Amino acid sequence: MSKTSADKMVREVGPNLFAEFDIPGAAEKHAKVQLILIINALLKKKGLTQKQAAQLMKCTQPEVSALKNCKLNKFSLERLLEYLFSLGQDVEITIRKSRSRKVHRRGVKVVTAA
Repeated sequence: MSKTSADKMVREVGPNLFAEFDIPGAAEKHAKVQLILIINALLKKKGLTQKQAAQLMKCTQPEVSALKNCKLNKFSLERLLEYLFSLGQDVEITIRKSRSRKVHRRGVKVVTAA
């Protein structure tokens, strides 16, 4: 059975797509995506409007909108962590250097406050 050209284009990738495609700052971008997804899930769970979320996180409504649209370049890791803290979350960050890929991997774990 022969493979089509589409089958040849498919490749298995790891958890960090930025690193797989050699995008500069891959580890930081991957960590930001993880944090933004967690923040958005928390905001949705709490049922907050963007205005309410902005007041709680001490930012502007356009910044909340940028979070909702995953605009990575608008936020530093530190700022995203501050948003999580303001939402009552504890954060644990692990940084490792992978031996096989020679890239840094960051894992982000958010611990729900009791």
